[in-house]
Amino acid sequence: MDGTEPAQMSRLHSTPPGITLGALDLIPSTGARNFVVQFKAGRFHGFVVRREQHVFGYVDRCPHMGLSLAQELDRYLTEDSSLITCSWHGALFEADTGQCVAGPCRGARLTEWPVHVCDSFIVTGPPPAAGKQPGRCRHTGASVNPIQRPKKITRIHSINEVRPAARTSLGGGESSSH
Repeated sequence: MDGTEPAQMSRLHSTPPGITLGALDLIPSTGARNFVVQFKAGRFHGFVVRREQHVFGYVDRCPHMGLSLAQELDRYLTEDSSLITCSWHGALFEADTGQCVAGPCRGARLTEWPVHVCDSFIVTGPPPAAGKQPGRCRHTGASVNPIQRPKKITRIHSINEVRPAARTSLGGGESSSH
């Protein structure tokens, strides 16, 4: 490297709880969406499948070959939206469990990425325990108000919101590259 190239980012396999990924309405009621969360230590690549008011998150990595499941942005589901599909080798996974039901990795599972819905927002981590402040949940609002985000997060975004002319961090002005 000559000093002008960015350092290679590590690929992370989890995120801390409480990060707001965005409004539930970002994902159609039976759709899926990719999210990339960047930290100083590296990037996390995941996707969220929505089934009405329920969400299921997975690390974007096929258990068969370790590749991202979608070759096209946000194309994680079969045509009828009933199953998650790996566009590389045709593996099919149940949307609510991540269990592979057909293809080269039958019986394997996608790695779960805990997410839940809180106040109409998709938030990382498991939902609050039953009985704790009914109707209330806590999240950082990281994507809504950058001032409240945890200090170790340098950037959070869904990759289909990043346009070449507008690749900036939340409040930082850093350039983003993919």
